[in-house]
Amino acid sequence: MARLPVGFTKRKDGRLMLSFTLDGKRYQVYGHTVAECREKELEKRQRILEGLTSNDNITLRKYYKDWQDSRRNSVKPSTIYTQDRRFNYIDKAIGSKKIVDISQADVIDLQKKLSKKLTPAGTNHVIDLLKSVLNGAVYARIINWNPCNGVRRVKLQEVRNNDTDNHRCIPESDLKLFFEYGKESYYLEYFQMLYHTGMRSGELAALAWSDIDYKNELIHITKTVTRVGDNEHIITTPKTRDSIRDIELTPSVRQILLTWRMKYTALHGNVINMDNRIFPASNGKGYVTAQNLCPVIKAILKRVEEETGHHIPHFSPHAFRDSYATQFINQGGGVEVLARLLGHTDIKITMNKYVKPNREMVQNEVKKISLVM
Repeated sequence: MARLPVGFTKRKDGRLMLSFTLDGKRYQVYGHTVAECREKELEKRQRILEGLTSNDNITLRKYYKDWQDSRRNSVKPSTIYTQDRRFNYIDKAIGSKKIVDISQADVIDLQKKLSKKLTPAGTNHVIDLLKSVLNGAVYARIINWNPCNGVRRVKLQEVRNNDTDNHRCIPESDLKLFFEYGKESYYLEYFQMLYHTGMRSGELAALAWSDIDYKNELIHITKTVTRVGDNEHIITTPKTRDSIRDIELTPSVRQILLTWRMKYTALHGNVINMDNRIFPASNGKGYVTAQNLCPVIKAILKRVEEETGHHIPHFSPHAFRDSYATQFINQGGGVEVLARLLGHTDIKITMNKYVKPNREMVQNEVKKISLVM
């Protein structure tokens, strides 16, 4: 066996250790080959000269925890929860790695693995989180360069308005069947409110009796139910500043609320505190969530198909909001007004996600155009 160069030692685990001195201090780097150790020695010397932190041993897992702890007073709990779930993918792959040892090749390899189990958007969300965390490490002078830089995002696939699209309009004929065969459901009026107001489900779940302004015929939307744990939800401020808004209390919505109040009284007793939520879960206490609603939607759709033979593709509670938006435009409503009613900060969101012109809309708009012959 060839003798190792001066400064090198072979460890029991088979790796090599290179020791060197800089400004009177002793340092070590590790690698599988002499060349790898030499490269790491140069990197470490450069880091020391640039004044980067000497904390070379901090792992990505440990740094992520510190990074999140420093943000808890300035970031919503729901955001922390979402990021923690995404970081689980990162943690399994490279969480135990020292931050200084994470390379661009590691990031690309992680991206490839994620692409096999997540959607393109989901993969990009995870890599974006890793990039943000490592940007923090650059700012903290743990590393001098973010290995996520230069890694191209996964190309998003074109999403069509099909049965699996969360943002899709439910045909009016299907809605009529759904509400007809859902008459016995505890959540019937909840579904009707989603369709007649365009509210997000979380906003409706957080709505209190005191938010209904009968005098001015308005509904004040100031809060939402959001998920902060696997089985934990809280009431917090809405998604954006524009989500805090007033929407009109129409006659149809007023009637839905009147019907629901009679049902509510029969099930839960009289409303004593006006700050109580209008729509508690069926147990009278918990929050209404997708976990409550999706099985109910599925059961109603099954009943429709069994009794009428008509198949309605499954949809999420969000589809009522999409249907409201599409019907609003189909019946002549303005996009700017719709954006305000939906609580969007950018009108492009309204157009791209919720407004899906049908054939009749296109024909009517084309007929309005008069060109010179």
